[in-house]
Amino acid sequence: MQLNTLIQKTIEGNRQALARLITLLETDKDTAIQILRLLPKSNEKSFIVGITGAPGVGKSTFIGKLAQKLAEKNLKVGILANDPSSPFSGGAILGNRLRMDKALSNDNIFIRSITTRGAIGGISWLTDMILKVFEIAGYSTILIETVGSGQTDLEISRIADLILLSQCLN
Repeated sequence: MQLNTLIQKTIEGNRQALARLITLLETDKDTAIQILRLLPKSNEKSFIVGITGAPGVGKSTFIGKLAQKLAEKNLKVGILANDPSSPFSGGAILGNRLRMDKALSNDNIFIRSITTRGAIGGISWLTDMILKVFEIAGYSTILIETVGSGQTDLEISRIADLILLSQCLN
């Protein structure tokens, strides 16, 4: 499929086109550059919420529940879950999605797991590009889950409008 067609279908709300566009951003730098040149300016700025904290404190569970509440208010919510890289495949481990199971079935919520691929700061270097794609697709709220490395998850502060720190309260 041509990139212009894929972008247009993404703008029209086609979730498969959105997923394919993000995959192209992840897998081929030359195509990623072409996509970024072809993307129209978004008329709306998404509200970006960064959720960070140590591993295992409940970030994914919280995001799944927050996304459900936002979707109930008829908002389109994009979730970008940063996962550590698999030492075997280099891909995302995908554990975050398992804790967002109810959000997966909501048409107003789109979840994408990406790998940090060794990037420091808690988020993938692809995050900025994917945010642009979410915006043209009409996602008014974007929740970004950092990888969960604690005090080093500082890169999210450059991107997010609001940062939430998840902590265990035992």
